[in-house]
Amino acid sequence: MATTTIYSQEDGFARYTTGVTQTNWDTVHDASAGASDADSENPTSLSVFKSVVVFFGTRYNISRAFLAFDVSSITSAPDSVTLNLYVTAKSGNFGIWALKSFHGDSIDHNDYNQICDGGCGSGWARTDSEVTAYGDSRLDYSLMNTSQYNSITLNSTAISDIVSNDTLYVALVDHHDYYDQSGTSAGSVTISGQATSGTSQDPYLELTTADPAVQGKILLSSGKVTLSS
Repeated sequence: MATTTIYSQEDGFARYTTGVTQTNWDTVHDASAGASDADSENPTSLSVFKSVVVFFGTRYNISRAFLAFDVSSITSAPDSVTLNLYVTAKSGNFGIWALKSFHGDSIDHNDYNQICDGGCGSGWARTDSEVTAYGDSRLDYSLMNTSQYNSITLNSTAISDIVSNDTLYVALVDHHDYYDQSGTSAGSVTISGQATSGTSQDPYLELTTADPAVQGKILLSSGKVTLSS
C-alpha cells in the first residue's frame, strides 16, 4: 500500500453569534453570514456545534468549521481517502458530517453558509441538491476518542473532486445542523487546527493506493519459481 498525507493549508470557523441568544431556529440555521466577531481563520482550535440554552425560551447558536487542502499534486484517483481530525473535546448527541464547501482560500463570517454554491437558501437541509456530503456517514460523538485522531472515510464524490481540483474545500457541520433539527438536543466537538505547533494535531487527508498487481505467468521448473510476462 502507498499512502500520501496532505495537511490542511487553511482552516477556521464561523458562528452565528458569540452567544446563545436567538430563539428562532430558522434565523440561526439559514443565516447568510455569521457574526463578524464570532469567526476565526487559522485558529489553534476549530469548533463545530449546535448549542442550546433553555432560559426564557429555547435559544440557539451554530458553529461550522472549514478546511482547505492542496491536492494539486494528485492526478489519479486513490483507492480510499480519510479525513483525520484530532479531537480535544466532545459532548452531546449524534456527531458531525463532512460536506463539500465553497468558502474559498480565506475564511471569515461570510463563509457561514458557503456549504452551497453561492450560499444556501432558506430552510436548506441534507436533502437539498446543492448540499453535497463528502462522507456517507457521520463521525459519531459516541465513537470519538479525545486527545487523538478520529477519521471520516470520504466517498467517491470527494475523491473525484480531489483529482479534478487543485484544492479540496471541506465544511464540518453538526448533525442537527445538517438535518435542520431544532429542539433541545445539542452536540459539540472541538478539533485542533493547523495553527497548532507542528503537525502532530493538524487536520490531514490520508490517500491510500493499493500496490499494483503483479501480472504474468508463474512457472515452475526444476524446483524454481519464475515469473514470465
